[in-house]
Amino acid sequence: MKKKTAREFLILGVLGALSLSWACTQVVENNPPAGAAPAREMSKIAVEDPNKVEVASINWGLKIRDFSELFLVSGYGATDAEGTVQSPGDAVAQTEFILGRFQELIENNGYSKDNIIRYETTVTREVPASQFSGIRQATSAFMSDIAVKPTAATFRVVQALGNPEMLVELEIWLAR
Repeated sequence: MKKKTAREFLILGVLGALSLSWACTQVVENNPPAGAAPAREMSKIAVEDPNKVEVASINWGLKIRDFSELFLVSGYGATDAEGTVQSPGDAVAQTEFILGRFQELIENNGYSKDNIIRYETTVTREVPASQFSGIRQATSAFMSDIAVKPTAATFRVVQALGNPEMLVELEIWLAR
């Protein structure tokens, strides 16, 4: 009986210590002490590469400092909420549709386009090379007001996407 009582007191003591630790953390996080250093804000630092051609919508390198959260958005195709592909046969219109969806998703989750740190474009082989510049222009227009541009603007061509009517898929990463 004595061992059981000692074990119960030990368990209660550990739970009490954990509860106290959690409570103190909540008090400090919600009411930082006077004179406490302010939380550091995330920063994006462009890394220039003199051996690369300058591209207005990206940086060839990017350093991210003092971020506390990553928001990874999986590949988006130009589909509505029911899964219907928008603008079949028009890769530029599909790109613009996806970028509009990204704008809404970003804002609804408390981010801004300035939080974008990486993006990728995937197109199918059905997209003629003559439409590549329109896709890039749409993406560049979307990124135009971002103070420090994202990096890794991978542009890949694949055999097909999950839905045969989808010509374009975009992916973004954000941090804050």
